[in-house]
Amino acid sequence: MGVDVMEVGFPVSSPVISSQCRPSPAPSKQPRVRSGSLRREDIDVAAESLKVAEAFRIHTFIATSPCTLRPSCAVRWMK
Repeated sequence: MGVDVMEVGFPVSSPVISSQCRPSPAPSKQPRVRSGSLRREDIDVAAESLKVAEAFRIHTFIATSPCTLRPSCAVRWMK
């Protein structure tokens, strides 16, 4: 299909998701894999889960919606 990049999720979410983000062992031309991350821990876990990839990128971002920027929203979401 000519896919050169796959977004595979957030490995820091859980050990199960981290293991699912690992690239499958492909005999040839594995696509580049990237993993969305935000904090230092996220980046470290993403790098660990992708270290077997032939090539990978780590996509970092900062949430900018008003709700995610307010601590009160995070508290409501966690409840």
